[in-house]
Amino acid sequence: MSSKNKYHIYPDYWLPKWGEMPYLGTVYADDEFEATRRAYDKGFLPVNITFGPKAVRVDQVTRPPLQRHRNYRN
Repeated sequence: MSSKNKYHIYPDYWLPKWGEMPYLGTVYADDEFEATRRAYDKGFLPVNITFGPKAVRVDQVTRPPLQRHRNYRN
C-alpha cells in the first residue's frame, strides 16, 4: 500500500507582468501525472485553456515554481 504525496497546484505558464503566480490548491497523489489529473477532477482549471496545472510535490517546495515566459517584446 503506497501513501499519497502532497502536491501544490500552480499554473504551468505565467507571465511575470501578470503578478505573482497563483496557488490553485492541493491534491494528494502517487505521482505528478496523477496529481495533474486530480487537479482537473477538482476543477482547479478547466481542460483546454491557455495553461494547465503544474503539480509541485510539497516536500520539494520552498517557494512557487519558477515563472516561465516567452520572449515577447512588450
